[in-house]
Amino acid sequence: MFFSGDPSARRRVDLGGRSSKERDRKVLLEQTREERRRRQGLRLQNTSATKIQKFFRGKKALELARSEVRKNFCSTFGEHCERIEWNIFGTNSDFLRQLLFFFNANEDNDIAILCHVCNLLLQYVKQGGDVVTLFTGVNGSSLQPLVAHRVKKFALICVQAVYQKRHDWGSQLLTTPGTTSVPSVSLLETVGCLINPKFLWNCKVVGYLQQRKIYCLFRGIIVSVPQNVRNSGHFDSASVLEQVLMLVASHVGHHPCCCLKVDPRWSFSSQLLSIPFLWHRLPQLKKVFSVNGLNKYYIHQIACLLPSLVDVLPNDISANHPGYACVLANVLEAATWILSDAKLASDSAADIIAVCTSLLDTLPAVTTPTESCSIRSCFSIFLINKGAQFSCAFRVKSFLGGMA
Repeated sequence: MFFSGDPSARRRVDLGGRSSKERDRKVLLEQTREERRRRQGLRLQNTSATKIQKFFRGKKALELARSEVRKNFCSTFGEHCERIEWNIFGTNSDFLRQLLFFFNANEDNDIAILCHVCNLLLQYVKQGGDVVTLFTGVNGSSLQPLVAHRVKKFALICVQAVYQKRHDWGSQLLTTPGTTSVPSVSLLETVGCLINPKFLWNCKVVGYLQQRKIYCLFRGIIVSVPQNVRNSGHFDSASVLEQVLMLVASHVGHHPCCCLKVDPRWSFSSQLLSIPFLWHRLPQLKKVFSVNGLNKYYIHQIACLLPSLVDVLPNDISANHPGYACVLANVLEAATWILSDAKLASDSAADIIAVCTSLLDTLPAVTTPTESCSIRSCFSIFLINKGAQFSCAFRVKSFLGGMA
């Protein structure tokens, strides 16, 4: 409390305050940092403006180039392709190169030209012509990469055209093959012709289509089919849409297929199996899916995505039809066929059980109006009587219908 006489024990008091040099140093450092942030922001702003200007200039230049090529195309081959022959598909012709460059699915004239070209190709095939020779020529083996590139683009724009006009052509999307007067049929038949399993470019074309999210386009096409068309359809034979889907979906990477794996978000499992009542829309596709072994691959694909499957599935149709419930209903309905096969592998049955159990846990606990048992208890009956026809799939579909 009192001074002891020891000067070293005295509290030192700096009467001059903080050093002005230290204060100036901190102010200068903060100013330097702020100046650096400002310069960095200006650089980012200038770089972004340059990229935006470059994009719009490039887009404008591309539109002008497409317009010029379209004008030259029409002057050479006619406004409605009245001056074309079968040799236009060859590598020596500029026809396909120009068409693939300027084609725009938003232009009705471009779609009309494409339909005319598809009809010409289908006519050639019906007369017994060789499609490979038509595209490559007699001695065109060295041009296989160019031919494959053109075929890939050609098949893609055919599907894009159907997708773009799906609402206008909704009543004709389930038409059976052979009706070339129907635009959607000629376009889809051409796709089926180009991805024929006999052709060497088959896997390259299908792999390219899958990379371009072809199942998303098919999803939009299937959903756009009006209800009255689905109810009045004749399902004795597969529609051309189902035939194309069968060809594309059969590429699962097994020998001799060499297609790469598809991103789960854009695969058959997530895009098509999440469509409400898929098998009622495409009954012939259900038979192929259940019998030809596709179910083993795609249900296993779903099982591998668990439990994150719900995050992968699209929910663009209706909030009353969540994607996971649609997958569950479609898998259960197909399972009545799959599990009746005496040669079914145990791992496939395990995948079905895993998928259904996981998706059932995601469903809310809903009780049917006429019975006191829940959907989960119905599924236990399904597992016990796995070889019999039962009502579990119907009850899940009733759940979906009750939510609508």
